[in-house]
Amino acid sequence: LTGGLAKAGAVGTSAAGKAVIKKAMEEAVERTLNKGGSKAAAEKAGKDAQEAIISQLAQKTQVTRRAERAAKSRRRFCFWYK
Repeated sequence: LTGGLAKAGAVGTSAAGKAVIKKAMEEAVERTLNKGGSKAAAEKAGKDAQEAIISQLAQKTQVTRRAERAAKSRRRFCFWYK
């Protein structure tokens, strides 16, 4: 289950973000197994949960980076902005 955490690191996720991903994966696997699903179905559910969380974190990171760039350009062009 932890093999995809390297992908989260590549996105720029912190240790707390990786913990959230791991927790979501574990919950998805447990839910699937409790419903009587197979091991393969549980692994697929874990990977799906991982992808969903990573895409959400990547989207938030992208929005944050855009905001930082906009603020930086505002400071560069407005001499009174500090």
